[in-house]
Amino acid sequence: MSSSEWENIKHFIKQYPLHASRAKKFGYVESDTPFHQALYELYEADMPYDVAKGRIGNADEFIDLRLQALGFFDKPIVGSVQDE
Repeated sequence: MSSSEWENIKHFIKQYPLHASRAKKFGYVESDTPFHQALYELYEADMPYDVAKGRIGNADEFIDLRLQALGFFDKPIVGSVQDE
């Protein structure tokens, strides 16, 4: 984790406090929220191309795993989220 990564996330937390607190509490970032969109844009360049485009893998899980690695979630549930 770079310090700029954490600074960006802190900015998003301040910008979208409701969505960030819900994500922290529930252990995943809800799709179709401004918080999710900001995180997607932050991490898109780090995602494998096919994951970012939704062809294989799951961009939401990629984001959740990154946040989990940072210790963001109270009770992470990454890995139990099913692809729809």
